[in-house]
Amino acid sequence: FDWLASLPLFLAYEADPSDSGKIHSNVRARYDAKDQEVIDAMRHFADLTVQARAALEARDHGKLCDLMDENFATRRGLYGDACLGQNNLRMVEICRRFGAAAKFPGSGGAVLGLCRPS
Repeated sequence: FDWLASLPLFLAYEADPSDSGKIHSNVRARYDAKDQEVIDAMRHFADLTVQARAALEARDHGKLCDLMDENFATRRGLYGDACLGQNNLRMVEICRRFGAAAKFPGSGGAVLGLCRPS
């Protein structure tokens, strides 16, 4: 865990996470209805998890950053900006503006960031 502990990870959060309750929207109902977009996205999230584990085991900092960004892009595509909320999106945009990867660690209201390797 020494390598993992050395990564420049950070957490940013919204003091009033009022947007976070909307994050799950109607995705569960769409999944239950066998909506192919939702099923494909869930499979992609699972694949990203497998790839992230491999990146961690290989100590591939850059790949881990790319996977975090892909995770967020997949989530954004599935849920849409209105559901994610402007405050949550702004946190991700600030991270990206400064060159960091970013994703939600939960339902919204916070962002997990990882500074990219130099």
